[in-house]
Amino acid sequence: MLTFGLYGIIGLSSYFLSKHRIPNIEKKLIVILTIILSIPLGWLYFQYQKDNTFSLITDRVADNNREEVFLYFFSDMTNQDFIIGKGIYGTYFAPGIDGEILDDTYDERGFIECGYLQIILKGGLINLILLLAIFIPAIFKGYKSSNNTFSKVAASIIAVYLIDLLPFGLPVFDPKYIMVWMCVSICYNKDIRKMSNEEIRELLISQ
Repeated sequence: MLTFGLYGIIGLSSYFLSKHRIPNIEKKLIVILTIILSIPLGWLYFQYQKDNTFSLITDRVADNNREEVFLYFFSDMTNQDFIIGKGIYGTYFAPGIDGEILDDTYDERGFIECGYLQIILKGGLINLILLLAIFIPAIFKGYKSSNNTFSKVAASIIAVYLIDLLPFGLPVFDPKYIMVWMCVSICYNKDIRKMSNEEIRELLISQ
């Protein structure tokens, strides 16, 4: 919900800003108003659909089902594990989380419901720092050093991904993950960032 909600806000804002030549201060006001209006509208839609589309979320929203997992994770990780991780097949000891199974090997979990902790589990803080060292400059380049909406939207997708890693957002090799890395390459490509919206449009249509 968080991810798609942010995608919707970014999409609407980018659409309105790319269709009209608007001064910078008015652009900022449009983005702010879009965000402000999206929150109550999203809440109203959630209330309207809470017994249908969002019934599972409504039933479990008050459940604290993460704290125990996090405690097991931090108690099992050593200082070395936090620095370099446990490797691609790394696990942590969390008995009873995935059901009462007699075989003790099932008490080892290879994933945790937080993207940042998952990155640390597999590759440690070194992996996380390297990832942020690539993604954060890409966001700034896409926003601050580009002449077109295409690069700015690419930067926004990267930013949403970093936000998504906090509540869940497990990093897996799927179409979304590939799209994020494509956005990174767009933001680092100086030639694309220099193009105008018209040039980007012609390039995409010609293909």
